[in-house]
Amino acid sequence: MGKFNCRQSGIIIVADQLMGIGADAAQKCIVVDQIQPMGLLITNGQFVAFNGADPIEVLIQKTCSGSVRLVNCAFWGPSMQNVVSHSQSYVSLNDCFFSSGKQNLRALVEADNGRVQVRGCSFDTGEPSIRLRPGVKHAIITENNGSRGVEIINEVGTAAIIQNNEIRH
Repeated sequence: MGKFNCRQSGIIIVADQLMGIGADAAQKCIVVDQIQPMGLLITNGQFVAFNGADPIEVLIQKTCSGSVRLVNCAFWGPSMQNVVSHSQSYVSLNDCFFSSGKQNLRALVEADNGRVQVRGCSFDTGEPSIRLRPGVKHAIITENNGSRGVEIINEVGTAAIIQNNEIRH
């Protein structure tokens, strides 16, 4: 079993998969420092971050070398960002709902390392949807839509496969 640390309470949770979990009124709902290679699976999660100077629902640290996969999760509230990944490994977001009550220029989903998949997600936001920063080794961004389309900031060029997303309007 893998571990991830719930920093605010100091609790170490040993789990490979979590279903139907939620966190509300947090600064960081989930921080993944490390997980075993086959990873952490989260299904049907609901995350709301709005406390503190830089609220982010899911933060995956550079020390994480295992896979992190979120399926059918919802992110909302006045967070600065929904998912930020510095992971060395795989991060996959499928069939998720992303939004933010803050009007800022930071993307709701941002990665600067590892391999990223964002498929079949909805973005209810005026902010940029996804930002792929230098350091991302490979990304697949497909079949996403949004209230204003999907804005993808691609700073990794051909390392990203970007197809069939709703055009920003």
